[in-house]
Amino acid sequence: MNEREIVRKIKEYENKISDLSDEKNHLINVIDELDTSRISIRARKENMEGVFCNRVASFEKLSVYRSRGVTKISEKMKEYNSIYSSSSYVWKAIQTIQNLIDDINRNVEKRMDRVSEIDSYIQRYEEKIRILKQKKARMEG
Repeated sequence: MNEREIVRKIKEYENKISDLSDEKNHLINVIDELDTSRISIRARKENMEGVFCNRVASFEKLSVYRSRGVTKISEKMKEYNSIYSSSSYVWKAIQTIQNLIDDINRNVEKRMDRVSEIDSYIQRYEEKIRILKQKKARMEG
């Protein structure tokens, strides 16, 4: 391998490192955006859980009335608004939100895996560049 080929290879590896670094920076920005979304969604979920727990508690206060109609309505409303009852629309909404958070977590993991992969490629190219530079220095010296 002559000196020109070595210089060409070094440039090629440096370009690959640059491209991989750009991809890595893009992935890190996407991960940051996903993290921000995840934090916002979790906060909204917790807020929603609090609202509905308070709502169920207010329906429980109605149970002091011994009237059958009020008691039945109170029980139904507690069931519909419960975050723990699988027949509740609130529980279903919370499960949907949790699934969204889980999807975000999986997407973050995939992107983090790719970032790790990129880091290993960059290290390999840097090692190849180091070896080629040593070879070039020997040829010149």
